[in-house]
Amino acid sequence: MRARWQRVSSTMTVTAGIVAALLVVGLPIVYFTIAYEDARGALDTQAEMNARQAGRLVVANPELWAYEQARLGELLEARSAVGVPEVRRILDPSGQVVAESADPLAPPTLSRRHPIFDAGVRVAEVEVARSLRPILVETGVALLVALLVAALVFTALRVIPLRAVRHAYASLEESERRYRSLYDSMGEGMALLRVGRGAAGGGVSARVVDANPACARMLGLEVPALVGEDADALLGGVLVPFLPALLEVERTHQPFAFEISVARGSRALRLSAFSPHAGHVAAVIEDLTERRRAAVAQRQFQEHLAQAQKMELVGRLAGGVAHDFNNILTVILSYARALTDELRGEQREFAQEIGSAGQRASALTRQLLAFSRKQVLCPEVLAVGEVVNGLVKMLGRLIGEDIELSLAVAPGVGSILMDPAQLEQVLVNLAVNARDAMPDGGRLAIEVRDADVSAVDARRPGGIPEGSYVTITVTDTGTGMDADTLQHLYEPFFTTKPQGKGTGLGLSMVLGAVEQSGGTLRVVSAPGAGTTFTLHLPRVPAAEAPAAFGTSGAPESAGGRILVVEDEPQVRGAVRLFLVSAGYEVVEAACGDDGLAAFRADPEGIDLVLTDLVMPGMSGSALGRAVRTLRPVPVLYMSGYSEEIASGREAVPPQSLLLKPFEREALLARVHAALHAASASASGIPAPAPRAPAGARASQPRN
Repeated sequence: MRARWQRVSSTMTVTAGIVAALLVVGLPIVYFTIAYEDARGALDTQAEMNARQAGRLVVANPELWAYEQARLGELLEARSAVGVPEVRRILDPSGQVVAESADPLAPPTLSRRHPIFDAGVRVAEVEVARSLRPILVETGVALLVALLVAALVFTALRVIPLRAVRHAYASLEESERRYRSLYDSMGEGMALLRVGRGAAGGGVSARVVDANPACARMLGLEVPALVGEDADALLGGVLVPFLPALLEVERTHQPFAFEISVARGSRALRLSAFSPHAGHVAAVIEDLTERRRAAVAQRQFQEHLAQAQKMELVGRLAGGVAHDFNNILTVILSYARALTDELRGEQREFAQEIGSAGQRASALTRQLLAFSRKQVLCPEVLAVGEVVNGLVKMLGRLIGEDIELSLAVAPGVGSILMDPAQLEQVLVNLAVNARDAMPDGGRLAIEVRDADVSAVDARRPGGIPEGSYVTITVTDTGTGMDADTLQHLYEPFFTTKPQGKGTGLGLSMVLGAVEQSGGTLRVVSAPGAGTTFTLHLPRVPAAEAPAAFGTSGAPESAGGRILVVEDEPQVRGAVRLFLVSAGYEVVEAACGDDGLAAFRADPEGIDLVLTDLVMPGMSGSALGRAVRTLRPVPVLYMSGYSEEIASGREAVPPQSLLLKPFEREALLARVHAALHAASASASGIPAPAPRAPAGARASQPRN
């Protein structure tokens, strides 16, 4: 811009100088020429007039006119009408002065002659002369005026317009600076392309004329590296299908927009093209990469949200069904056990089948609660190696003889805090899934070891949170899974097994159990390459093990008075049946208010309160608190499912909680342990550390 201004300034200066010079030279010349011609014309006229006057004298005295000097002198002395001094002379044909006026003239002079005729013969000439000095003086004045006018003109032509032009250029420069600042700071890319066809009707080409920094950043280059380059080559050839459209934009000036994917930087770009002037196309370039990534993330979030909502819905369904369903299963399993004890032969087998079906239904309920993270947990500090070693025989029976089972437990492997039933369920489900993936046999490997995840490893994509873990790796050599199956692997009720061969809840339960215990689950699989599940469970010191509960079995004999509070008559009857058969005296109540009234009627006669947690009116936990205000009697709580217990809003000690459905041995063992602990506390003798009964856990679920 500054160079352009300097060129304009120089041009205007030269132009003004030429005009001033023309005025300085031309005005005096014009004035002198006009004055000179005017004087010459006046002299011609004067000479002609004098010649006519002298001619009359010649005609009157043709022989002697040349001797009449007095009359000729008088004739020549006549002044011109303009009052300009003149010298007049009459000359004979030989050039001799016949007569002349006496006025002297300052040189230089201008003279004009006119002939005098007599009878058509030239007899003399009249010469009239004037001094040119007045004209030269006036011409000098004209030169001074011309200099003044030239100075004014030079000023007018250069200084005044130059200021206007300078202001215009300054405004233009400021406008261009603002435009360039806006152009360079645009978030969208901007490029100007020269579009045209090659020689002899060749292909369409688009060459970069200008580009802003945003455009360069999108392509990972600098602006100088773009200017002059072929746009299609810069974009990796993806512009070829759109080059005819760009040529049409240049021809019709109709805008056109399109999207392309550029390999450099893995970017998605949207180009909006228009033609600012002939031969050129401007393109506004919008980077859609982050928007598309955000859209993908949004879709994934929506999918995860839908999955979470689905799981929450199924969890609510499971929680709603679990309470009543477990009450029903408690009745079924209790009376099936009673029939099993009483019957013999084929009828005993029928009763056992009823019990087995009830336990499978109980396992299904636990699966629903586990994958929805609504299972009521009784966590213990577990030596993982011991738990896994204890399951080897059962896992071997589950997978069959055609599958080789290998177990590798690292020496001194740590402990975890987890519900033992949950850990067993997880391993059994993974083993059963591996078995079903190897219909023609194969190898199942289980490895248990300690692992520490550093902060660096935790920051990697898909990394495990930093901390100390016990890892359980379950690897099979089965058919493996494709990407689509892996995407839906943990969805509830999703299964690749034939109808009737699986519920689709096994892996959902596994994921729910692992995450509910604070761990993570990772899977690696490919078609034909088998599957590896890796569980990372937080490692805890073995010294943190809580006191277990229960006894090693039901006592041979017992005694005591037990208040049973249960709103379901059939469940209440089944519990009464077990307690009475073990020698206990039972007082029954159908709700919390009735139970509190029964306890108030004989507080010293009640040795233990066995109450359901969820009942109409007063809940079991409220009843337990009310009873203890009257007398510190042991209280056991039965629960088919309690949202308050599962969510942690209601705190019930694990040793005081009996989950439905339960076996006869589990009920009697828990009652005996509670009475024994109360008796020992009253006598000051410490109670022995009890262990969970073998019958306290229901059989393991299968997919």
